[in-house]
Amino acid sequence: MPNTLVSIMGLLTLAVMSSLPLAANDEQNLLHLTPSVCIIDAATSHCRIQVQFHWQTSTNNAVCIQSVDDTIAPWCNQDPNSHTTVIEVQAQADMQFLLVDKATHQILADAKFTVTSPNQTSERRRYRNPWSLF
Repeated sequence: MPNTLVSIMGLLTLAVMSSLPLAANDEQNLLHLTPSVCIIDAATSHCRIQVQFHWQTSTNNAVCIQSVDDTIAPWCNQDPNSHTTVIEVQAQADMQFLLVDKATHQILADAKFTVTSPNQTSERRRYRNPWSLF
């Protein structure tokens, strides 16, 4: 009986693992943003910054970079050997960017640009804890 249980567990594990997509393609296709975070203060309601996009693909095809919400016009490279560009980003909220194959329109990779404001509640505590000696 214990051997049967082990066999069933092994088959279930194999079935679950075989249904998961392989990550080999994702590891070869990368999109990296520099900087990937923009901090806005209370006086400004949006972020305006030059962002460098760097990508690596498993193929040497021409690619396009586009935002998921289409707030920025898609940019496509003319030279498949080029793997970097700079785009001015204006954002009020987080943005998701996609690296898309120009010929097949297949999504190769994605990256997130984060817009944040400093946390006002993270100010230093005024009073010490009662157990603190210093």
